[in-house]
Amino acid sequence: MNVIHSLWIAGMMMCTCTLGLSSCSDDYDDSELRSSIEDLGDRVTTLEEWQKSVNADIESLQTLVAALENKNCITNITPVTESGAEVGYTITFQTGNPITIRHGKNGTNGQTPIIGVAQDTDGTYYWTVKIGEGQAEFLTDEQGNKIPVTGPKGDPGTGDNGLTPYIGTNGNWWIGTTDTSVKAQGDKGTDAIAPQVRINTDSNEWEISTDGGDTWTSTNVKATGEQGDKGDSLFSNIDTSNPNEVVFILADEDGTKISIPRISELLNIEENDSDNSFSVTSELLKTGTGNVVHVRVESPNADGAYIETRSIADGTRWKITSNTTDNTMTILAYPAKGVEKDETALLMVTVSDNKGNTLAKGQKVFTNSIEGGTAEVVENVTELTTALSNSNIALVALAEDVTLSNQLSVSSTTKTIDLNNQTLTSSQHITANSNGVITLKNGKISQNGNGKVTNSSGGSVILENVEYEGTGTDNCILNAENAQSTNITIKNSHIKGGYYALFTNALTSPQVGSATITLENSTFEAKETAFVMNIPGTVTVKNCTFTGGWQGVFLRGGTSTFENCAINLVMDPSYNDVPEDHKNADGTWASGNQAEGAALLIGNRCTENSTGYNYPTTVTLKNTTFTVTGTAKSIKTERKAENTPSVYIWSRTESEKGTSFTYDTASESSFKAAGSGLFIGNNGLNLTVNGSSYPVTE
Repeated sequence: MNVIHSLWIAGMMMCTCTLGLSSCSDDYDDSELRSSIEDLGDRVTTLEEWQKSVNADIESLQTLVAALENKNCITNITPVTESGAEVGYTITFQTGNPITIRHGKNGTNGQTPIIGVAQDTDGTYYWTVKIGEGQAEFLTDEQGNKIPVTGPKGDPGTGDNGLTPYIGTNGNWWIGTTDTSVKAQGDKGTDAIAPQVRINTDSNEWEISTDGGDTWTSTNVKATGEQGDKGDSLFSNIDTSNPNEVVFILADEDGTKISIPRISELLNIEENDSDNSFSVTSELLKTGTGNVVHVRVESPNADGAYIETRSIADGTRWKITSNTTDNTMTILAYPAKGVEKDETALLMVTVSDNKGNTLAKGQKVFTNSIEGGTAEVVENVTELTTALSNSNIALVALAEDVTLSNQLSVSSTTKTIDLNNQTLTSSQHITANSNGVITLKNGKISQNGNGKVTNSSGGSVILENVEYEGTGTDNCILNAENAQSTNITIKNSHIKGGYYALFTNALTSPQVGSATITLENSTFEAKETAFVMNIPGTVTVKNCTFTGGWQGVFLRGGTSTFENCAINLVMDPSYNDVPEDHKNADGTWASGNQAEGAALLIGNRCTENSTGYNYPTTVTLKNTTFTVTGTAKSIKTERKAENTPSVYIWSRTESEKGTSFTYDTASESSFKAAGSGLFIGNNGLNLTVNGSSYPVTE
């Protein structure tokens, strides 16, 4: 038998005292008797305390072996002090309960049982006992079965699905995502039982229990010999000098050492809102540290690993990719075919230095939100277009920046492109066609040329956590001309376009209720107009900021509600162009944004019964702020901020084609103070303000 860790336990002698009493006279001096009785009581108390200490050390040894087997790391070492003196350490692990080990040195060895552990031919560590000069033998239970040190577990390399056992926060053994309900240490029961030793005070013999102290078996060995004066611990020393490991030196004759990796940081893995997306932040993740990050996912039906930029992409494993910005790593975990949606999985992240020393670890149990086999990780435009053309693939993630060479379109299906903090570059349209839904999230879109993110009738475009930059004048998010029953949703994004950031193209024949636009927690910037809504539809805006040089927002149709928003007009004289220079000769507004300059422009100024923009406009403001700054300048016109309205309204006069304007006191206070305040043209004909026809009678 190969005994890899054997422990020496110092014995304690149980004394018996023969006391002779010669008489019972009043002059009898019983001080010696009293002293002997008190000394005996002290020895019994010391014995009881010693037994508790030794058995606690055995349980601590069990935890150390478990940590050694399962790559559990030490996260903290706290000195234990008594009366100002250090007497030991409390050891905290990444998972499981902490242990306390007291300092101690070898005492005098009598016929003391030596508790140890040994690895059998099946690769499992079992408890052993060595008595006197005999050979170490495996401890067995009542059925004759060897007692494992750490309880039942699978083989990390060859067990079911190759899952790695680890100790959960509840102190039980977990295999993958399954709680085995088996205690890793210390509790009574048939699993992971640590042997206990004691001295029977009646027989003065060593006894061993293998069932948690329920029954005791005599070793038939007397606990003879004086107790060693320092034989109070199974550990002779704990070496904490190395920042990458802690070395536990046992109090046996060989000074056996157990080395456990030590990590300086316990990683906190946060689950993001996106499907199977996670973030972890640590200074150890910064570029230039030379550290290696290992990411692993396990679930009942698959596993997978990722190191730096290498991912496993065969069809039976989880596909993992990550991207690091500054000190934050974003991880995407896509399940292989056969992994069920809502299946529980375990994500593990380990950071090591270039010498292989573990610096930090973290893990998180999560619920898979993606149907297995429906997601793909791609590195170039060919892989991207191939994945999008595959009817089984609904989610595609970029592992590298990708440049589109042709238009990308989605029709009659739903596709999600997770940019994964990469950049998707295109001079062509990215389009959601009839009954198609395209979601772009978590990264940057850079467009040039004539490229737009757009839709046609029945198409839906969704942007989430996107940085959009259009370097050309025509680049923007576009609801295409005459497109009906469309949807545009933009959340948590920054949209910077050319002439426009977000634009709806009316042309001549839009249908009522044709567009639904939802904007949340986003910013919109453009050279001229951040947002133009010039078709019927419903616009819901919350917590957004709009900044333009001609108008911040221009609403020529539809029903729009702005809540907790900021609408800004920032005029740049160097732009050398103003909207009023482009109006029709009769003063009516031309197409698009060629009208008036204002932070918020509402309604339509047109000839009677004009077919253009032939619909009503309804606007509601809730807690919305306004600013007007700079100077608008062209060859013909110069307009300063104090002469520029914050809100400009012109209502059509035809029945059911007028304008409704509703606002709260917070919004009113802001738009009155910005620029020249509120301007109402055409004498307020066919205009409703806060539910009453204009002019409003106070």
